[in-house]
Amino acid sequence: KRTYISAIEEFKPDLIIVSWIPYNECWTRDFRKYSFVKGYIIIGERRGGATGSDDDWNTDWKFQYLEDAEKSGISKTDQGFSMKDSIFYLAHTSVTYFERP
Repeated sequence: KRTYISAIEEFKPDLIIVSWIPYNECWTRDFRKYSFVKGYIIIGERRGGATGSDDDWNTDWKFQYLEDAEKSGISKTDQGFSMKDSIFYLAHTSVTYFERP
């Protein structure tokens, strides 16, 4: 069974695309360790959501939301109703590009 770390070490990508990192896991710290990685794209929820960890966002790498790509994102959380707040909400899948400084 291949891990994401063994794949990075074997293929040495300059761009990594990852989707829906498990909640409270920080894979991007590992991405940033490799000098050949120039950027990565996270598909999932934005900071504070149910994708990855807050540590994914605690970096000096520049990031930008790829809003054109987000328009095509669909997940099970893209729409719903909050019983707590009694409001309808639309939470779009986020696509975020991080670039080495």
